[in-house]
Amino acid sequence: MLRNMCSNAKSARNIEEKTRKKFLSIQKFQVDLDKKVTCYFFCLKGKEHLLMIYYLSKYVELKPLNSTTAQYVITVMKYIYATRGIPEDLVSDGGPSFNSNLMTNFFREWGIKHHVTPPHFPRANG
Repeated sequence: MLRNMCSNAKSARNIEEKTRKKFLSIQKFQVDLDKKVTCYFFCLKGKEHLLMIYYLSKYVELKPLNSTTAQYVITVMKYIYATRGIPEDLVSDGGPSFNSNLMTNFFREWGIKHHVTPPHFPRANG
């Protein structure tokens, strides 16, 4: 009887371990997907805005911009990253702010991979 109980306990632990690993891998997959964002500018009522959307959660950050210079956009991005975390991948249309040396250095220093969508293909932005 004791042997059966020990054997059953081992089986239960194995099942629990497999379930836990599977759950953790699903969580990691979801977290990894939420580390990918799409980001672009648009004009609303005569004012420029930065729109950032997280792929998995569909979480939206919309920030009005006083300027679209790389320096100012980086400041706004840092504010967003302070609350949402730093993405691993950022997809943009490759506008001037995103292609500047300052932005390229920012992406490199922060470990963000920048992907540029093809021109005239807005659906690729996410």
